[in-house]
Amino acid sequence: MNNIKVSIIIPVYNTSKFLTKCLDSVLNQSLKEVEIILLNDGSMDKSDEICLEYSKKYKNIKYINKKNTGCSDTRNLGIKMAKGEYIAFLDSDDYVEKSMYEVLYNQAYLEKLDIMMCGILYHNLIEKNQYSVSPKRIKKFSDFFLYDILIASPCNKIFKKELILKNNIYFPVNTHQGEDLVFCFKSLSFTTEVKYINKDYYHYQIHGNNSIFDLEKKSGLIISFNEMFRFLNSFSQKYPNKKVLLEIFYKLLTIHVMRGLFVRMVNNKVISDNNYKKYSNIYLNEIKKMEYLRFKEWIIALYYKNLIYLIRRLNLFFIIKKIRGGIKNKK
Repeated sequence: MNNIKVSIIIPVYNTSKFLTKCLDSVLNQSLKEVEIILLNDGSMDKSDEICLEYSKKYKNIKYINKKNTGCSDTRNLGIKMAKGEYIAFLDSDDYVEKSMYEVLYNQAYLEKLDIMMCGILYHNLIEKNQYSVSPKRIKKFSDFFLYDILIASPCNKIFKKELILKNNIYFPVNTHQGEDLVFCFKSLSFTTEVKYINKDYYHYQIHGNNSIFDLEKKSGLIISFNEMFRFLNSFSQKYPNKKVLLEIFYKLLTIHVMRGLFVRMVNNKVISDNNYKKYSNIYLNEIKKMEYLRFKEWIIALYYKNLIYLIRRLNLFFIIKKIRGGIKNKK
């Protein structure tokens, strides 16, 4: 295919239950100049059969069935294969609106943007509800770093391929937590040509295989922040006017590590007391080893560890959840 506008990279791992809906959503895009790079990362279910069936039927699908190396390495392979002007990422258990890539590409092309992004609609298939946390508008450039859905996911964005290749931006392969954050942080650091549209074109499905409570995996978040700090060290030397990114980094560190690691263990019906004790100590020990740890962030980590311990001990989780739900309903 000539004149490919967007290369859509889809890593696949044991998502046969959701894969058909995902692929149908990209094949039905109103933007026709797209290529679909479908990468099966050693799935053990029927994903390979589905991928083969679709790749034989549609010429704009490039399919590779490979050994399992993880999502980051698989996405990196997709970046190297991409022929499009822009690159997009789609998780194989999610799906997108029909006009998503046309809207994002047209605005990016007209305004010469390096990154164009949209909102995300979350579908909780377990609790059978849906919600959006997309910001209504962006007031300043630093907001792109601090709104969770704008910095923590590459899937609601298209990236200029030239930006990615020129600056050697890839997903870190030494961790399975926070790698999306690293990729987006680096990408945003190299440009200010970014825009956001307040439309939830991307549909994220929460289901039993999302590994939300994989506590072992969560410690990998610290590895990702170590990677981000190393990047910032070299980046700031080349671009001294962007030292403001360091303060943004510490804000993200507070949100995702000092607070995030402990808050995820607040539900004592899901995380046992033994596991809470075990992993809260593991997290604290890993945080202590951070060469860039400041006293302020250390105190915040201790605060959240003790706060979550208290909430668990007094069985306050469901009371707080009920109160917050009532406030949302009133709004």
